[in-house]
Amino acid sequence: MFLRAPTTLRLLRRLRRDRVERGVSLEKNLSLWGNLLDDEERFVWPYAAEADLVLDSFADAELAATPDLYAELLADEPELRAAPQAPRRRVARGRRRREAPLTRRPLRR
Repeated sequence: MFLRAPTTLRLLRRLRRDRVERGVSLEKNLSLWGNLLDDEERFVWPYAAEADLVLDSFADAELAATPDLYAELLADEPELRAAPQAPRRRVARGRRRREAPLTRRPLRR
């Protein structure tokens, strides 16, 4: 038997589980995600074709709620709550407002 779910949903499940059950931060977990996908490609997917039964391990409602669940997860992250939000740029109707040009700093060597 092989249980399958979309990658974005598997990531969400992992982030939620690891934060609650293991105390792993989002940042740490995301830094490991690429390795997990590589291992999955090498050790899991080759055997999926050999399974006698392949089942989807998600419901349509869970998939539809994914954006809200990600937003909830990010809102609970302490580092993100303390971070200041970038100001929104206002755009005049039909034309853009002119903003002061950014100054460049010399590169450090």
